[in-house]
Amino acid sequence: MSEDVPLISVILPVRNGERYVCEAIDSILKQSCDDLELIVIDDHSTDTTAELIQGFDDNRISVIKPEPNGHLTNALNAARGVARGEFIARMDADDVAYPHRLQKQVSHMRENPAVGILGTQVRKIDAEGNEISAGQVTKPLVYADIVSSLFFGCALWHPTVMLRKSVLDALGWYGSPVIKGREQFSGEDYDLWSRAVGSTKIANLPDVLLDYRVHDSNLSLA
Repeated sequence: MSEDVPLISVILPVRNGERYVCEAIDSILKQSCDDLELIVIDDHSTDTTAELIQGFDDNRISVIKPEPNGHLTNALNAARGVARGEFIARMDADDVAYPHRLQKQVSHMRENPAVGILGTQVRKIDAEGNEISAGQVTKPLVYADIVSSLFFGCALWHPTVMLRKSVLDALGWYGSPVIKGREQFSGEDYDLWSRAVGSTKIANLPDVLLDYRVHDSNLSLA
């Protein structure tokens, strides 16, 4: 890993995630591509989340707290002035990244410089980590199909996404005048993809590279 600027900044927001956050963090720290920083955004947790994060002895981890307002958009944007990597990777505190996830995404984006946003497929699991046999969804792979599918729903699994920092900076990160004031009722990821389609290529890998946990506290099942 570079001593100065990491290749990848992984941003992981969490609020009261004590049940799963250690597994999520561990899956990032054990990535085959270890040139990364992990920015954990502790959104004012009141359980043992903060203590659990402090239990990791890894200098790649930093913890920040956003201004309290209750919106995921606000939490994600708290990393805007902190993330240093060429690539920004999203991760959720209840999911599990596969060991080669980040390496495969970086490789694809280096081979395809027009792609500014890249997702992957997921395997849905339940609260206990068991595969959910019904309801597995494959997201479209190529730009044209992704653009078309945005008319009907979200075309990427948000926790799998990797973005070029230059693209995310140009888009102004999360939130826009379209959803301002009603963030709690809107999909900050869908808003971002809708703004991005005119300025960069978006793709999904065919590989399943993350376990997506479905449970009662999910903010979105898109």
